Amino acid sequence: PTARLEEAIAFRWNGKQKVRGAFAGEYNTVTVDFDVKTIFGSYPVTYKCVLDGGRVLGWIDPISGSEI
Repeated sequence: PTARLEEAIAFRWNGKQKVRGAFAGEYNTVTVDFDVKTIFGSYPVTYKCVLDGGRVLGWIDPISGSEI
């Protein structure tokens, strides 16, 4: 499911982490928990936000590191 920022329910600052894949390098990251509403009900989803210079570079799956 696709998450919208207004569906975010929690944020966790991770500090600087090594990121692989499409955003390979060291970046500050934030883990964001969402409660995504779909036609089938609400589902918890967690994504990791990759920051570069205080701006969002992209979103990745916190387990696989794959770009979302």
